[in-house]
Amino acid sequence: IIPPLLTLLYIPFIFIMMVYSTYEQISVRFSSFIKNNFLKYLAMIYALVVFNIRLVLLERWSSHVLRTNIQTHRDLVDSLTQLHHKIIEKV
Repeated sequence: IIPPLLTLLYIPFIFIMMVYSTYEQISVRFSSFIKNNFLKYLAMIYALVVFNIRLVLLERWSSHVLRTNIQTHRDLVDSLTQLHHKIIEKV
């Protein structure tokens, strides 16, 4: 019973590590492109709240943030709403 149990527990572990790794990469990207520390932390909190484990949307949003110049909280919120509008248009 131990080998199947370990196999079943390994799959969620891999998924959790993939989510953690993605958020870590996003955090490093944001730290180099967003100069304001408060906005960096706020962007990560928004990412956790809005995207959770939807990694494809998180990657899309992070690439959008890197293309734009985030200087204020309004810029950060606008980047989220623009992505939201693009997703709704596709549906």
